[in-house]
Amino acid sequence: MKDERHIAAEIKKKVRRRHTLRFGERSVERIGMPRAPFGDAFHYLMRASWPIFCLTFMTYYLLINLAFGLIYYWDLQGIENSRPGSFGDAYMFSVQTIATIGYGHLLPKSVFVNAVVVFESMAAFLSLSLWTGLAFSRFSRPTARVLFSENAVITSDNGVPTLMFRVANGRGNRIVDASVTVTLLRNEINAEGVEWRRQVDLKLVRARTGVFALTWTVQHRIDETSPLAAFHTLLQSEAEPQLIASLIGVDDTFGQPIHAMQYYNASRIHKNMHFVDIATTHPDGHAVIDFTRFHDVVDDQLADLTP
Repeated sequence: MKDERHIAAEIKKKVRRRHTLRFGERSVERIGMPRAPFGDAFHYLMRASWPIFCLTFMTYYLLINLAFGLIYYWDLQGIENSRPGSFGDAYMFSVQTIATIGYGHLLPKSVFVNAVVVFESMAAFLSLSLWTGLAFSRFSRPTARVLFSENAVITSDNGVPTLMFRVANGRGNRIVDASVTVTLLRNEINAEGVEWRRQVDLKLVRARTGVFALTWTVQHRIDETSPLAAFHTLLQSEAEPQLIASLIGVDDTFGQPIHAMQYYNASRIHKNMHFVDIATTHPDGHAVIDFTRFHDVVDDQLADLTP
Protein backbone atom coordinates (compact mmCIF):
# COMPACT_ATOMS: atom_id res chain seq x y z
CA MET A 1 0.00 0.00 0.00
CA LYS A 2 2.85 2.30 0.85
CA ASP A 3 4.47 1.71 -2.54
CA GLU A 4 1.19 2.45 -4.30
CA ARG A 5 0.85 5.74 -2.43
CA HIS A 6 4.44 6.63 -3.26
CA ILE A 7 3.84 5.89 -6.95
CA ALA A 8 0.63 7.92 -6.91
CA ALA A 9 2.45 10.85 -5.30
CA GLU A 10 5.21 10.68 -7.93
CA ILE A 11 2.61 10.67 -10.71
CA LYS A 12 0.94 13.75 -9.21
CA LYS A 13 4.29 15.54 -9.10
CA LYS A 14 4.93 14.73 -12.74
CA VAL A 15 1.48 15.94 -13.73
CA ARG A 16 2.16 19.24 -11.98
CA ARG A 17 5.39 19.63 -13.95
CA ARG A 18 3.66 19.85 -17.31
CA HIS A 19 5.03 22.28 -19.84
CA THR A 20 4.16 22.56 -23.53
CA LEU A 21 6.66 23.60 -26.18
CA ARG A 22 5.56 24.69 -29.63
CA PHE A 23 7.54 23.93 -32.78
CA GLY A 24 5.71 25.69 -35.59
CA GLU A 25 2.29 24.05 -35.87
CA ARG A 26 3.31 21.10 -33.69
CA SER A 27 3.51 21.01 -29.90
CA VAL A 28 5.32 18.75 -27.47
CA GLU A 29 4.20 18.31 -23.87
CA ARG A 30 7.00 17.78 -21.38
CA ILE A 31 6.09 15.94 -18.16
CA GLY A 32 8.27 15.58 -15.08
CA MET A 33 10.97 18.10 -16.06
CA PRO A 34 12.32 19.74 -12.86
CA ARG A 35 11.74 23.45 -12.75
CA ALA A 36 13.59 26.29 -11.06
CA PRO A 37 11.12 29.20 -11.22
CA PHE A 38 13.31 31.66 -9.31
CA GLY A 39 16.52 30.49 -10.96
CA ASP A 40 14.96 31.09 -14.39
CA ALA A 41 13.40 34.45 -13.47
CA PHE A 42 15.83 36.43 -15.65
CA HIS A 43 15.27 34.08 -18.58
CA TYR A 44 11.48 34.30 -18.17
CA LEU A 45 11.45 38.11 -17.94
CA MET A 46 13.68 38.42 -21.01
CA ARG A 47 11.34 36.21 -23.06
CA ALA A 48 8.04 37.59 -21.74
CA SER A 49 6.06 40.09 -23.78
CA TRP A 50 6.19 43.76 -22.82
CA PRO A 51 2.68 43.73 -21.24
CA ILE A 52 3.63 40.72 -19.10
CA PHE A 53 6.95 42.35 -18.18
CA CYS A 54 5.24 45.59 -17.10
CA LEU A 55 2.56 43.67 -15.20
CA THR A 56 5.25 41.68 -13.38
CA PHE A 57 7.06 44.87 -12.42
CA MET A 58 3.85 46.48 -11.16
CA THR A 59 3.02 43.37 -9.13
CA TYR A 60 6.52 43.32 -7.63
CA TYR A 61 6.35 47.04 -6.79
CA LEU A 62 2.97 46.74 -5.08
CA LEU A 63 3.94 43.61 -3.15
CA ILE A 64 7.26 44.90 -1.85
CA ASN A 65 5.56 48.07 -0.63
CA LEU A 66 2.86 45.93 0.93
CA ALA A 67 5.50 43.90 2.79
CA PHE A 68 7.30 46.96 4.15
CA GLY A 69 3.98 48.67 4.82
CA LEU A 70 3.01 45.79 7.13
CA ILE A 71 6.32 46.16 8.95
CA TYR A 72 5.78 49.89 9.42
CA TYR A 73 2.20 49.26 10.51
CA TRP A 74 3.56 47.17 13.37
CA ASP A 75 5.11 50.40 14.79
CA LEU A 76 2.82 53.04 13.34
CA GLN A 77 3.62 55.36 16.23
CA GLY A 78 7.18 55.53 14.92
CA ILE A 79 5.97 57.46 11.86
CA GLU A 80 5.43 61.09 12.66
CA ASN A 81 2.08 62.64 11.61
CA SER A 82 0.61 59.20 10.76
CA ARG A 83 -3.05 58.64 11.60
CA PRO A 84 -3.77 56.07 14.32
CA GLY A 85 -4.57 52.64 12.85
CA SER A 86 -4.09 53.85 9.26
CA PHE A 87 -2.47 51.18 7.10
CA GLY A 88 -2.71 53.60 4.18
CA ASP A 89 -0.21 55.93 5.88
CA ALA A 90 2.16 53.01 6.51
CA TYR A 91 1.88 51.92 2.88
CA MET A 92 2.43 55.42 1.48
CA PHE A 93 5.40 55.87 3.82
CA SER A 94 6.90 52.75 2.25
CA VAL A 95 6.22 54.12 -1.26
CA GLN A 96 7.97 57.39 -0.40
CA THR A 97 10.94 55.50 1.02
CA ILE A 98 11.45 52.94 -1.75
CA ALA A 99 10.93 55.51 -4.52
CA THR A 100 13.17 58.10 -2.80
CA ILE A 101 10.45 60.69 -3.37
CA GLY A 102 11.39 62.64 -0.28
CA TYR A 103 9.44 62.80 2.96
CA GLY A 104 6.82 65.50 3.25
CA HIS A 105 4.09 65.03 5.82
CA LEU A 106 5.17 61.58 7.05
CA LEU A 107 8.57 61.28 8.74
CA PRO A 108 10.47 58.43 10.43
CA LYS A 109 10.59 58.98 14.18
CA SER A 110 11.39 55.81 16.14
CA VAL A 111 14.60 53.80 16.08
CA PHE A 112 12.74 50.78 14.69
CA VAL A 113 11.26 52.70 11.75
CA ASN A 114 14.61 54.30 10.94
CA ALA A 115 16.25 50.85 10.94
CA VAL A 116 13.60 49.52 8.56
CA VAL A 117 14.10 52.56 6.33
CA VAL A 118 17.79 51.61 6.01
CA PHE A 119 16.94 48.09 4.81
CA GLU A 120 14.21 49.35 2.48
CA SER A 121 16.63 51.87 0.97
CA MET A 122 19.06 49.05 0.20
CA ALA A 123 16.22 47.03 -1.33
CA ALA A 124 15.25 50.08 -3.39
CA PHE A 125 18.76 50.50 -4.85
CA LEU A 126 18.98 46.80 -5.66
CA SER A 127 15.50 46.71 -7.22
CA LEU A 128 16.14 49.85 -9.27
CA SER A 129 19.37 48.46 -10.71
CA LEU A 130 17.87 45.05 -11.51
CA TRP A 131 14.68 46.30 -13.16
CA THR A 132 16.50 49.06 -15.04
CA GLY A 133 19.01 46.52 -16.33
CA LEU A 134 16.23 44.16 -17.39
CA ALA A 135 14.32 46.90 -19.20
CA PHE A 136 17.44 48.14 -20.98
CA SER A 137 18.49 44.60 -21.94
CA ARG A 138 15.07 43.91 -23.43
CA PHE A 139 14.98 47.23 -25.28
CA SER A 140 18.52 47.00 -26.66
CA ARG A 141 18.48 43.29 -27.50
CA PRO A 142 19.08 42.80 -31.25
CA THR A 143 16.28 40.92 -32.94
CA ALA A 144 15.91 39.60 -36.46
CA ARG A 145 13.08 40.77 -38.68
CA VAL A 146 13.56 37.92 -41.11
CA LEU A 147 10.56 36.90 -43.17
CA PHE A 148 10.21 33.26 -44.25
CA SER A 149 7.75 32.21 -46.93
CA GLU A 150 4.69 30.55 -45.43
CA ASN A 151 5.14 27.48 -47.67
CA ALA A 152 7.94 25.59 -49.35
CA VAL A 153 7.67 24.20 -52.87
CA ILE A 154 9.15 21.36 -54.90
CA THR A 155 9.68 22.45 -58.48
CA SER A 156 12.07 21.77 -61.36
CA ASP A 157 15.30 23.73 -61.64
CA ASN A 158 17.49 22.84 -64.63
CA GLY A 159 15.64 19.56 -64.90
CA VAL A 160 16.26 18.57 -61.24
CA PRO A 161 13.44 18.50 -58.68
CA THR A 162 14.35 21.14 -56.10
CA LEU A 163 12.97 22.11 -52.72
CA MET A 164 12.69 25.88 -52.36
CA PHE A 165 11.55 28.47 -49.87
CA ARG A 166 12.11 32.21 -49.68
CA VAL A 167 13.71 34.40 -47.03
CA ALA A 168 13.67 38.20 -46.83
CA ASN A 169 15.32 40.80 -44.63
CA GLY A 170 12.49 42.86 -43.16
CA ARG A 171 14.73 45.77 -42.22
CA GLY A 172 16.54 48.27 -44.38
CA ASN A 173 19.97 47.29 -43.06
CA ARG A 174 22.18 44.31 -43.90
CA ILE A 175 22.79 40.95 -42.26
CA VAL A 176 26.48 40.15 -42.66
CA ASP A 177 27.82 36.62 -43.11
CA ALA A 178 24.36 35.07 -43.13
CA SER A 179 24.06 31.30 -43.25
CA VAL A 180 21.06 28.99 -43.55
CA THR A 181 20.70 25.40 -42.39
CA VAL A 182 17.76 23.12 -43.20
CA THR A 183 17.16 20.00 -41.12
CA LEU A 184 14.71 17.19 -41.80
CA LEU A 185 13.06 15.55 -38.79
CA ARG A 186 11.88 12.04 -39.56
CA ASN A 187 11.37 8.67 -37.89
CA GLU A 188 13.83 5.87 -38.61
CA ILE A 189 14.04 2.28 -37.38
CA ASN A 190 17.56 1.01 -36.77
CA ALA A 191 18.89 -2.53 -37.20
CA GLU A 192 17.74 -3.45 -33.67
CA GLY A 193 14.17 -2.47 -34.47
CA VAL A 194 14.23 0.67 -32.30
CA GLU A 195 12.47 3.73 -33.69
CA TRP A 196 14.32 7.04 -33.45
CA ARG A 197 13.41 10.59 -34.31
CA ARG A 198 16.36 11.54 -36.53
CA GLN A 199 17.68 14.91 -37.63
CA VAL A 200 19.12 14.91 -41.15
CA ASP A 201 20.80 18.01 -42.59
CA LEU A 202 19.90 18.87 -46.17
CA LYS A 203 22.63 19.96 -48.55
CA LEU A 204 21.83 23.39 -49.97
CA VAL A 205 22.80 24.88 -53.30
CA ARG A 206 23.98 27.98 -51.44
CA ALA A 207 24.06 27.91 -47.66
CA ARG A 208 25.91 31.18 -47.02
CA THR A 209 25.93 34.73 -48.31
CA GLY A 210 28.32 37.51 -47.39
CA VAL A 211 25.61 40.19 -47.32
CA PHE A 212 21.89 39.49 -46.93
CA ALA A 213 19.96 42.68 -47.64
CA LEU A 214 16.85 41.84 -49.70
CA THR A 215 15.65 38.32 -50.54
CA TRP A 216 17.13 34.86 -50.73
CA THR A 217 15.67 31.72 -52.33
CA VAL A 218 17.05 28.73 -50.45
CA GLN A 219 17.34 25.59 -52.61
CA HIS A 220 17.95 21.88 -52.00
CA ARG A 221 18.28 19.57 -55.01
CA ILE A 222 16.32 16.33 -54.63
CA ASP A 223 18.62 13.79 -56.29
CA GLU A 224 19.17 10.12 -55.49
CA THR A 225 21.24 11.04 -52.40
CA SER A 226 18.69 13.46 -50.97
CA PRO A 227 16.74 12.46 -47.84
CA LEU A 228 13.67 13.83 -49.63
CA ALA A 229 14.01 11.38 -52.52
CA ALA A 230 11.39 9.14 -50.88
CA PHE A 231 8.99 11.99 -50.17
CA HIS A 232 5.88 9.80 -50.54
CA THR A 233 7.28 7.27 -48.06
CA LEU A 234 7.90 10.06 -45.57
CA LEU A 235 4.32 11.26 -45.87
CA GLN A 236 2.99 7.75 -45.15
CA SER A 237 4.97 7.42 -41.90
CA GLU A 238 3.12 7.66 -38.60
CA ALA A 239 5.10 10.70 -37.44
CA GLU A 240 4.79 13.53 -39.93
CA PRO A 241 8.16 14.72 -41.26
CA GLN A 242 9.11 18.30 -40.57
CA LEU A 243 11.66 20.71 -41.97
CA ILE A 244 13.42 23.19 -39.71
CA ALA A 245 14.99 26.20 -41.42
CA SER A 246 17.38 28.35 -39.39
CA LEU A 247 19.14 31.57 -40.39
CA ILE A 248 22.08 33.03 -38.46
CA GLY A 249 24.00 36.22 -39.21
CA VAL A 250 25.43 39.43 -37.79
CA ASP A 251 23.34 42.59 -37.73
CA ASP A 252 25.49 45.36 -39.19
CA THR A 253 23.73 48.00 -37.07
CA PHE A 254 24.39 46.39 -33.68
CA GLY A 255 27.34 44.23 -34.69
CA GLN A 256 25.77 41.33 -32.80
CA PRO A 257 24.56 37.91 -33.96
CA ILE A 258 20.88 37.40 -34.72
CA HIS A 259 18.89 34.32 -35.66
CA ALA A 260 15.49 33.34 -37.03
CA MET A 261 13.72 30.03 -37.49
CA GLN A 262 10.83 28.56 -39.45
CA TYR A 263 9.10 25.17 -39.45
CA TYR A 264 7.60 23.48 -42.49
CA ASN A 265 5.31 20.51 -41.95
CA ALA A 266 4.57 18.17 -44.86
CA SER A 267 1.24 19.95 -45.41
CA ARG A 268 3.15 23.17 -46.15
CA ILE A 269 5.45 21.63 -48.75
CA HIS A 270 3.74 21.84 -52.15
CA LYS A 271 4.83 19.70 -55.09
CA ASN A 272 4.84 20.87 -58.70
CA MET A 273 4.49 24.52 -57.73
CA HIS A 274 6.83 27.49 -57.84
CA PHE A 275 6.99 30.95 -56.32
CA VAL A 276 5.69 34.01 -58.11
CA ASP A 277 8.44 36.32 -59.33
CA ILE A 278 8.43 39.42 -57.13
CA ALA A 279 11.42 41.23 -58.67
CA THR A 280 10.63 43.59 -61.52
CA THR A 281 12.22 46.63 -63.16
CA HIS A 282 10.50 50.01 -63.11
CA PRO A 283 10.26 51.92 -66.44
CA ASP A 284 12.78 54.45 -65.15
CA GLY A 285 15.30 51.63 -64.60
CA HIS A 286 15.29 51.00 -60.85
CA ALA A 287 14.49 47.58 -59.39
CA VAL A 288 11.24 46.88 -57.53
CA ILE A 289 10.49 44.00 -55.15
CA ASP A 290 6.80 43.39 -54.47
CA PHE A 291 6.59 41.83 -51.00
CA THR A 292 2.79 41.70 -51.19
CA ARG A 293 3.26 38.55 -53.31
CA PHE A 294 6.14 37.13 -51.29
CA HIS A 295 4.16 34.04 -50.21
CA ASP A 296 2.29 33.44 -53.50
CA VAL A 297 2.83 30.19 -55.40
CA VAL A 298 1.46 28.93 -58.73
CA ASP A 299 1.18 25.53 -60.43
CA ASP A 300 4.08 24.30 -62.55
CA GLN A 301 1.68 22.66 -65.02
CA LEU A 302 4.36 20.02 -65.49
CA ALA A 303 4.54 16.27 -64.94
CA ASP A 304 5.16 14.76 -61.51
CA LEU A 305 8.72 15.68 -60.60
CA THR A 306 9.19 13.27 -57.73
CA PRO A 307 12.16 10.98 -58.35
